[in-house]
Amino acid sequence: MQASANSISGCFAESAARHAGRIAVSAPGAEWTYAELDQRSNFIAGEILNRLGETSESVALLMEHGAPLIAGILGALKAGKIYLALDPNQPKDRLDAVLADSQARILLADKPNAALVNSLASEKIKVLEVAEKFPASSPRATLPAVSPEAGAWLLFTSGSTGTPKGVWQNITAASSITRMFTAG
Repeated sequence: MQASANSISGCFAESAARHAGRIAVSAPGAEWTYAELDQRSNFIAGEILNRLGETSESVALLMEHGAPLIAGILGALKAGKIYLALDPNQPKDRLDAVLADSQARILLADKPNAALVNSLASEKIKVLEVAEKFPASSPRATLPAVSPEAGAWLLFTSGSTGTPKGVWQNITAASSITRMFTAG
């Protein structure tokens, strides 16, 4: 992987290399080492790249909090995409509006949200299910280099003035925020 040491995926790659056997994420039903999280996120990144190519664009995630969500976020970042986390508790109309405004063409989803996800899927938005278990190998061996100025995440405002507005954060700023809340 060709990730900048200043990017989230670059910092993760360094941690995964140093601490491969240590627990990286622990959640109900899943406890993954850095090596396992790296493998799972590489698989997701490869699936995203196989569907979207290397263009910079939004990838939506509609998932419960847990290890697969972390793998999905990291996979989107490794693929050079801008991740958009959706809240399954939001009204469907708001989710539809946010998806339309973000122009996301892929929606990463988990089983608990399958019914909602299927109601949001369309010809323009395809679903990629993120499961607890992943194949042993990634569908794509190399991941793209990602510029520090590329987008990292997209967040929509509450819409208190009428319409939710998308605000994105670049890799450099997102990496700085991540470093503030994590230990090397």
